[in-house]
Amino acid sequence: LQTGYSSITETTEAVLDGTVTVRTGELGTVMTAAGEVRAIVPPETDTVQISLRADTITLHDPDETPTESATSARNRFEGHVVSIDHGDTISLITVDVGAKNHLYALVTEESRARLELEPERQIIASFKATATRATAKHERVN
Repeated sequence: LQTGYSSITETTEAVLDGTVTVRTGELGTVMTAAGEVRAIVPPETDTVQISLRADTITLHDPDETPTESATSARNRFEGHVVSIDHGDTISLITVDVGAKNHLYALVTEESRARLELEPERQIIASFKATATRATAKHERVN
């Protein structure tokens, strides 16, 4: 039973390095190689890593992306599909958004087909600030 649920409870995540440029309470704006990200940020540091879980990323057709006033997901990046890892009913989509690390999104087969997701397909990846956590980036000491 535990093995059957492992693919549901564990998910792929992307990590983006960044610098907090603005703070408003618990939220901050973090500059990353992919662009600005709104996230929950730690109060004690400006050098952070942002963790983006594949189950928090939503993909949109560029021509049908909701406007900022029509969604609570403030973070969005333009990119293209790099690869697709097909499961029986869920696929892991790898998206290049111009950062060193790719983003990942879990989508149902129905959504993959409806969005016509294939490698090189242009796509918009969006995610909520409140689902995005920044943690202090600790430099390695040799």
